[in-house]
Amino acid sequence: MANERPFLTASDIAPVVDAAAITVNTAYAGGMARGIYVGVTGNITLTTKMGNSVTFSNVPVGILWVQSTIVTAATASSLLALY
Repeated sequence: MANERPFLTASDIAPVVDAAAITVNTAYAGGMARGIYVGVTGNITLTTKMGNSVTFSNVPVGILWVQSTIVTAATASSLLALY
């Protein structure tokens, strides 16, 4: 089922082991990110692990804990994919 929520695995809750700069509208080189570091506040539209397009408004500086595959639009900047 497409909307079925998967259970968390050990790798989902382990500490972040790598990070890479995000280029908007370019799939992450490292595959699915576990979260996004936001360096400058703003809006972020992304595709979730489940394939849904979601817009987060007024995301503050810090970590946005959402599993995603691509950022499709952003007014936020200095974004890093966390693996």
